[in-house]
Amino acid sequence: AYETGSGANESTKYLQAYFKINNSEKILLENNGRNLGNWGSTIVKQTGLSGDSLQIVVLMANHYSSDKVTLDEIVVTGETGDNLPPFITDIKVKSSDSLAVYFNEPINTEDLRSENFSLFSKDGKIPITFISELFHNYLYLKIQTARLPDLFLAINDISDLSGNITITDTFSFNYFPPVSFHDIVINEIMADPYPPQELPEYEFIELYNHAKFPIQLEGWSLVVDETEKKLNKFILLPKEFVVLSPTAAFDSLSKFGNVLPVKSFPSLRNSGASISIISKNGLHIDEISYSENWKLKEEKKNGGWSMERIDPNRFCGQSANWQFAKNNLGGTPGNENTVRQDNPDNEPPWLTNLEALSPTSLSINFSELMDTLRLKNINNFYISDDFGHPKSIKLISLENVVLNFSNSFSEDKFYTLEVLNLIDECGNNLANNSFDFSWSVARQGDIVINEVLSNPYPEGTDFVEVYNNSKKHLNLDHLWFSNGKDTIKLIHYLEHEIILEPEKYLVCTKDSAKVVDLYFSSSPQNIIEISDFPTIYNNDGTLILMNGDFEEIDRFSYFEEMHSPILAEFSGVSLERISFDSQTNDPANWHSAAENCGYATPGYNNSQASLNLSTSVKFEPESFSPNLDGYNDEYRINYQLNKPGYVANCWIFDVSGNLILQLVKNEILATNGNLSWNGKDETGQKMPLGVYVVLLEIFDLNGNLNRYKDAVVLTDFLD
Repeated sequence: AYETGSGANESTKYLQAYFKINNSEKILLENNGRNLGNWGSTIVKQTGLSGDSLQIVVLMANHYSSDKVTLDEIVVTGETGDNLPPFITDIKVKSSDSLAVYFNEPINTEDLRSENFSLFSKDGKIPITFISELFHNYLYLKIQTARLPDLFLAINDISDLSGNITITDTFSFNYFPPVSFHDIVINEIMADPYPPQELPEYEFIELYNHAKFPIQLEGWSLVVDETEKKLNKFILLPKEFVVLSPTAAFDSLSKFGNVLPVKSFPSLRNSGASISIISKNGLHIDEISYSENWKLKEEKKNGGWSMERIDPNRFCGQSANWQFAKNNLGGTPGNENTVRQDNPDNEPPWLTNLEALSPTSLSINFSELMDTLRLKNINNFYISDDFGHPKSIKLISLENVVLNFSNSFSEDKFYTLEVLNLIDECGNNLANNSFDFSWSVARQGDIVINEVLSNPYPEGTDFVEVYNNSKKHLNLDHLWFSNGKDTIKLIHYLEHEIILEPEKYLVCTKDSAKVVDLYFSSSPQNIIEISDFPTIYNNDGTLILMNGDFEEIDRFSYFEEMHSPILAEFSGVSLERISFDSQTNDPANWHSAAENCGYATPGYNNSQASLNLSTSVKFEPESFSPNLDGYNDEYRINYQLNKPGYVANCWIFDVSGNLILQLVKNEILATNGNLSWNGKDETGQKMPLGVYVVLLEIFDLNGNLNRYKDAVVLTDFLD
């Protein structure tokens, strides 16, 4: 080794040189530490060394101006030889059925025969179906997919290019093939464990290995909404289950199957959440977004039942692939689901709703989740008469989009929307592709005020009901409401528009829960809550509906005297419109709601609505038996009246003429309905079997009176 350069001086203290053979310990060539002086040199000779790699390193100390160090005249002499047989240095799992096998040196290609390679697991021998050619020092094996993670490869009679033969060599390795979408699926969700059935009262998420190979979950992520939690080490074998749960639930849930506790397990909201499983490499393996809108059995929505995946092989149409567990436990953590069956989606999607929201926007609802990319493509939507494609698409959800256009729709003109190339998540084509619509504006009389509760119970709340009296589909987002003092845009607060269809009702109130609690409603979905809904004054006031141009659509001025004078108390009683065709502000067109309807009918047809019927009364049956066998369990008086406002009294006597019960007393009747008797007296005691006389009296406030009489036989009671 020679040191050359300019400026070498007395500060150059020493030169050290060493070499390595096969990356072994350092062997010093020179280390005398003496002052080399200017232009010094060292010559070193070593003998008796062997190996197939050589590394030489030269170090200098305190030399600040040297330009370079050169190594020259390096000579390696002597006999070289390869006396070692080839061996495996590494095995990489390329896929579930492909291995890359690496050797320490090239091997003889003539030895690449199936009998020279054997692959094993604890289950036994795994077939090798193909051996590739040699690529320098590695090759590929095609194998049958393995079930267990610990494998070892045995080779025999493999020779290198020098003729050294490996009699037998084995190499152990972990078999974890790369994962893909849906290799792991979310298979069961316990979001609401209370009140429990027979399972421990813990939330959990069950995973199922949908792949044919084992998967190591260490480093994977569970994401619930915005909360992400890392998973610990756990090997999930193919077609097996593991339950992710809070750490406190480990002992309780382990009785049912495999459990992988998750520290600070994220809470699962009863109303709905988005759950994702993400691999160690960041691949979103499976996602589920459950919702309270899923069509699950109502009687199990109060808690204690897990939601189970019906078909783990179906990855689309989520809401149609889940149902509550059917067993007495309330779920199947760590085991096959009780609802498990084939559930392919071969049904084409269809449009459930198409509405013009404004002169330039169109809302489309589909029956199921649609393919995202196609749904966002403006070229897949076209309106006839050269109206053209939308300029933009707003994706509300995968079931709902809003198309925005540059041109404006003409009012009440019909257009045709062509929908092209759309498929659902499972690849089914849209059932139809041509749909008609029109843009309509509410005009006077199109939407009418139909029922008003201005004086609620102390624990209640007031409400106003409107009715679509037109043939138009009307967007209520363009409707304004006023109490004569305060004016609001009726439903501006909602996340989505409300379209009021022809002959449909809508109830507006500050507290929908109070309305539903205090009054029966056959259509509670027609009751919406508006936090800043204007005050409805108790005794008298004026209500006004206006369209988006502030044109008056309907006006109602009410006062307490419009109620039936037969009522002793007006609190909690609504005023109902009698006829849609009569003037709103005509006091004769309004009446107190019927008593047998609970004094209000929010969200459905009024008890005092004019039905153009003739008066009739029918008593049935001739005999009845309150034994709860489902046949003639009660006595009924069915009636229909030619106008609202009738009042009824009804008495029941025994055959001796003794009064045993006044069934109703001064009860305001609906225009059609029924009265019923269960065979008991006023104290709730069962009456003796026998014949009874029924007297019904119906009168109006003008003094018109009708009496009806009937006899009925009480035959049997439930003991």
